[in-house]
Amino acid sequence: MTFKCEVCGKSNTTEAGLALHMKVFHKEQKAPEKKPSKPKKAPKKPAASKPKEKELSLDKVTKKKLEAYNDTKKKFKQKPTGVKHNTTVKKAELKKIFPVGMRSRLLRESQEVDVHSLLEASYTAIVLTNNKGWSRVRLTGNATRISWAEGPMPKGKYKVTYPNLCKR
Repeated sequence: MTFKCEVCGKSNTTEAGLALHMKVFHKEQKAPEKKPSKPKKAPKKPAASKPKEKELSLDKVTKKKLEAYNDTKKKFKQKPTGVKHNTTVKKAELKKIFPVGMRSRLLRESQEVDVHSLLEASYTAIVLTNNKGWSRVRLTGNATRISWAEGPMPKGKYKVTYPNLCKR
């Protein structure tokens, strides 16, 4: 908005600039009085339809996480995955290895994420095996990296660890 001087016709972009112009160049005349503007109304906040949920105590959070972990542990079959070195692993194969609802910590992040939500269409596998039969599997995709270890345990059992996820 621009303001014009009534005496000389000079324009100013602010009211303060016009007032200064009037003081300096037109000492005997006063600046035009500004019109009182209507006060702006504060926007109304929408009424809360639901009351805020109370924060869960540490015991309840721990109990929920333990239940989710136990459910996943029952579904997570401890069998050799069959991933070989320098092969392409598809998303469907990974869904068979890791059960639905499995959550794992995303490296460099503070929260857990669902493993299936980060899976890509295909990965290239790098498998390193030590002399005790344990393998470290690293799958490299375009945007994510997944790694886990697997190997034989005492008494004829087999162990596959939870995956580590990393965004590139």
